[in-house]
Amino acid sequence: MASESRSKPQLPTKWLVAIIACLIIYAFVQPTLNSRFGWGLPSVASLLGHGDEGNLDSLDSQRADNSGVDDSQQGSSREGERAAQSQQEQSGVSRTDTAASVSDPASEPGESRAPPNLKSAGERLRYGLLRSLGAERYQSPAGLQYVPMSGPEKHRLEHIGKHLKDVPSRPAHGVFDGDMPQVLRWLDEAYVLIKDGDKRAYQKESGRRDVYDVRFDKTVGYLGGQAGKRKNNPDAYKIRIVLEGNRVITAFPVD
Repeated sequence: MASESRSKPQLPTKWLVAIIACLIIYAFVQPTLNSRFGWGLPSVASLLGHGDEGNLDSLDSQRADNSGVDDSQQGSSREGERAAQSQQEQSGVSRTDTAASVSDPASEPGESRAPPNLKSAGERLRYGLLRSLGAERYQSPAGLQYVPMSGPEKHRLEHIGKHLKDVPSRPAHGVFDGDMPQVLRWLDEAYVLIKDGDKRAYQKESGRRDVYDVRFDKTVGYLGGQAGKRKNNPDAYKIRIVLEGNRVITAFPVD
């Protein structure tokens, strides 16, 4: 009997080591394979007969799978929230634009589309150019001033306005082309040339009153009166302007 017991085959040591190594590797790899591929590989504990531990590993695998699904659902939910928020912002902008167009009085029928300040500014500017300084004193954009005067005209603007039409009974009389706003713009141009020392502005006299002849590239009027009639009313390319500082005394076309 002793000889039979000694002759019973035994598992070689190297195979035993190999089996243990495989079990260790399987123990590490099994949960990963189950969670990634959804396999139901039994755990080492279940292989050795410990069923409860195998069930726990299976539950862990299911939890991992469920968490992956939850993460995917949460990602989809967040994308849906972003899309909804973007739509709300766009609709909010649209509602704002619509409300602005409805509340804008310029869009309502029967209302003037011009800004109200333009009308008030036009009322303050005489001839659409001159700003009132008070006491019937006016100033042009270039800085020329037109003030009251003694005499029949009572104001320098009225005096200059006499040169908008011919007076045949006068010995000589320069007549402007155009209307008063055009004349005032020409006088501003002449004043700028004078201040810049332009060669087109020639100073004839200086003193308490300065007299300038300023030449333009186009006609600004013609020579009227008796002298103009004798010459067949020639075109005038120059404006004679008399100044006291920046105050206009008179201005008229000359040939």
